[in-house]
Amino acid sequence: MGGTIAGTLASPDGATVAGTVGISPRGPRSDWQHHAVGADGGFRFERLAPGAYHISAKSDAGVIERRTVTVAESERVRLELVASPLGVVSGWITGLGESQAAGLEVRNDDQARTYVRGSHARFGNGAFALHGLADGAYVIEADSGPISLSKAVQVVAGEAAVDFDFSSRSGLSGTVQAGPRRVPSAWVHAEPIDAASPFASMYTGAQGRFAFDGLADGPYRLRVQLGMRGSFRTFDVVVAGDTTFDVALGPTRMAGTVYGGNFRNLVIAARLVSPMEEPMVFRDFIDSRNRYALDGLVPGEYVVSVGPAWEGGTRKLAVSETSDTIEVDLHTTPSDALPGFGAVDADSGQPLKRVECRVEDGIHLGAGIVLRSVGDLVFGMPTTLVDTEMTCWSEGFDPVRFRWHGEPLVVELARSADE
Repeated sequence: MGGTIAGTLASPDGATVAGTVGISPRGPRSDWQHHAVGADGGFRFERLAPGAYHISAKSDAGVIERRTVTVAESERVRLELVASPLGVVSGWITGLGESQAAGLEVRNDDQARTYVRGSHARFGNGAFALHGLADGAYVIEADSGPISLSKAVQVVAGEAAVDFDFSSRSGLSGTVQAGPRRVPSAWVHAEPIDAASPFASMYTGAQGRFAFDGLADGPYRLRVQLGMRGSFRTFDVVVAGDTTFDVALGPTRMAGTVYGGNFRNLVIAARLVSPMEEPMVFRDFIDSRNRYALDGLVPGEYVVSVGPAWEGGTRKLAVSETSDTIEVDLHTTPSDALPGFGAVDADSGQPLKRVECRVEDGIHLGAGIVLRSVGDLVFGMPTTLVDTEMTCWSEGFDPVRFRWHGEPLVVELARSADE
């Protein structure tokens, strides 16, 4: 028969509110069930096996504390989940099509743009209100699907106002090409110079084509990702009405096989060592046959690498101006010795136990990570950050910027002058 967990979503004054409630058995890899809650605020999960469950709820009426509940066989547990309204961001949405709606996403107004919360509902033209924000600086993104708008707001004394106008109708279209080849499945992002203008992202189609509608007239940066996990190349374009712009990446395609193990879904990287105005790192996944392909390389010296726990997983080579398609295989053997990554005081040589880092390029651009030592000098550095540039620091020490190649590395941090 099983147990039952049921209850209501409500505001602090007891009025029921709409939202979504999720439930998951307590455990590190458990799946979630979700139940949409209507205006009556009621939810119910039945035939639950005895045990502990995580309860998580979302509502535009406010922030709801996550709960853990234990239910026995045939037991009925009743909950009231309270949405704390905190501050509210309100405003108007205009310019959407008749069948369009926009979701709202709140991020901290800092370099990392850390996610704070999103709206439970999607909003059409008209008024909106999003509760559950403490006083502070945020960036609110309104996403209509093809087009998004971003606005900075300051919640003061529990209130902030912002409007979103989707009435822009200019377009930008073209193809992404590498020499004579059109590049499919390339991530293209149209970023306006004016932060108040619409922005948009999409993957190119089978013929390498992209098309954005709903942009504003004016200068844009068109950013094209180099592989599914690579850094971006940036191209300047001025949008005026319906604008066509074809992206020309480098002419060379690099492909090959990684031997020595099962590398499926691991990331392979090809980093341009030659100086460029912006970092150029191609990253993509290895397929089920241990094959990979990277397209759009420019001439220069490259370091090709895969997982740092493999000897022979790095290779240096030159790509010439006449290169079209080149085959680059990696012959690797497993290694029991993971490369050490650590940090020390530059004056005393003493190891530091905690280091913070910010990623400076690639798919994780702007992300922050905290590293804590798991052995003598050694931190657990994610292998997806191989060939990534980052800045690391510790409390009382100046930041250091460097690129990690997946090899053993000890970073020396100098104490801040005011310490």
